[in-house]
Amino acid sequence: MKKNMLSLLLFICVTASSLAQYTPQEWFLRIHDTGRFVSGAIYFASACRGYEKDGAILKNSTNPFSFYFCDNSDFTTNVMGCPNGLAFNPSILGCDYRSNIDLSEYPNFPWEEYP
Repeated sequence: MKKNMLSLLLFICVTASSLAQYTPQEWFLRIHDTGRFVSGAIYFASACRGYEKDGAILKNSTNPFSFYFCDNSDFTTNVMGCPNGLAFNPSILGCDYRSNIDLSEYPNFPWEEYP
């Protein structure tokens, strides 16, 4: 009986700990640098939702000159900017020359306004 009770208690503790670890958190937005100024660009703290376990690097569909770095250690969505002359290339998860980027990754972006 004691052994069963201890096993049950251990199971409950481990399960509760696991559930607490994967409970969805509220993400915070921290803007470090947005790269080139883009009129109408929007930044979302919720962009990183779903990456609580591993973190991620994600494109910002409203501003190709910036990207999101999801820091799962403190649930912060960091907006990072690309250096001048570069834009975020989702296929390499980094900043790259525009000639190397599939511009269809940003279907609503007015590339002609940003030479």
